[in-house]
Amino acid sequence: SRFIYYDVRKTYLYDVDKDVVLSIEYYDPGQAHEINIDYDSCLDGPGDGAFHRLVMTTTGQKGWCTQRIVLPRAKFKDREQGCADFRLSGPEGKPIHVGRVDVLDRQR
Repeated sequence: SRFIYYDVRKTYLYDVDKDVVLSIEYYDPGQAHEINIDYDSCLDGPGDGAFHRLVMTTTGQKGWCTQRIVLPRAKFKDREQGCADFRLSGPEGKPIHVGRVDVLDRQR
């Protein structure tokens, strides 16, 4: 699959309307590229907001890097394939290498 799917624990965040932070650890091959983030949101988008897209540009520094990005108005109601809450993908189906993803509730 060209996507990596994630399901957030229901006891942590489920059917909400709040800004959430993703901390993504990825391997950067040494040139800036993009990582697509499609997430289940309360915003407009395909699937009534279930696939709202943000694009994160990597640093271009070769090696393992970590970046944080805010997901505005996340919903996380399992509306993506396989009951997922968000997914990551590379540009135009190119592979990405992800080591770790943390979901941080800004209000906890």
